[in-house]
Amino acid sequence: MADTFKSFTIDLNTTGERTLYTCPTGDDTATPKTLPTTAIVKSLIIANDTASTSSTIIVNYEDSSNSNFKARIIKATLAGDAETDVLTNPLVMESGDKILLTAGTQDCLHATLSVLEIT
Repeated sequence: MADTFKSFTIDLNTTGERTLYTCPTGDDTATPKTLPTTAIVKSLIIANDTASTSSTIIVNYEDSSNSNFKARIIKATLAGDAETDVLTNPLVMESGDKILLTAGTQDCLHATLSVLEIT
């Protein structure tokens, strides 16, 4: 098993739904073979980098075993120059699971995800 700490960032420059992170899946046909991954998300920080505009953020979780269902993690409004860590506890993800973000206003928000990937 290998444990790897990683971070991912995204600038939410549109109001459409965007994928911030997908937990890696294994590939036994690759050379070398890759193993399925479990991820433990430690933090998901959303920041509003505009001084005068507030914006809504929606964070959804998509389970790879049921891609027709999205579980909402949070819907919040961030004031200008504000930031928040939307997770109060670690989030465990399985191979193929996704974290999806939707901004209410374009060019206001960005996100940083800190994750431990275990293969």
